[in-house]
Amino acid sequence: MKSVARRATNDDEETALARGPGFRAPLHPGCGRPDFGALCGSERFWDDSLSVRAGTAVREAKLASDPKRLQAQLEAAVPDIALTFRAMFGGILAYADGKPVASLSDVGLALKLVAEHQEALLKSKGAKRLQYEPDQPPSKSYIIVPPSLMRDTDRLHDWVLKSVECNKPSQKPRAKRSRN
Repeated sequence: MKSVARRATNDDEETALARGPGFRAPLHPGCGRPDFGALCGSERFWDDSLSVRAGTAVREAKLASDPKRLQAQLEAAVPDIALTFRAMFGGILAYADGKPVASLSDVGLALKLVAEHQEALLKSKGAKRLQYEPDQPPSKSYIIVPPSLMRDTDRLHDWVLKSVECNKPSQKPRAKRSRN
């Protein structure tokens, strides 16, 4: 069968053409148009051929990686540590004593750790180096916390405490300058 190229008349048709022949998107309940996720403002972004369980898992992963939800989860896990938060680069950075200790983004919660702690956390299933985009290099100091650790608040507390300890301001007294 010969493929005939044709010009799409709107964004929905372009998206359908890009996905290939036979693609059938679910219809948006409000407007009746094909629902391609954010184009219609809906969170339903699966075509009907995918299983409901797969869609639910991805939707849960997306919700788990919402920076505001991660912030609430982090605050609940470490109530004894004074953390401050600032919006940065589309996500949130968590600070302790004025030093960054964690990155909260759509990629997940990533802790800033020294090399020995990085290696220990990377041994956990699901942990990996922070990488905001596939074409960017992985971070040398931030490790994404695996989902199993996010569910265990005691272990998460211990890892955040390690991050805070690693990033404390140095307590070395400064040498006084002589005025000559």
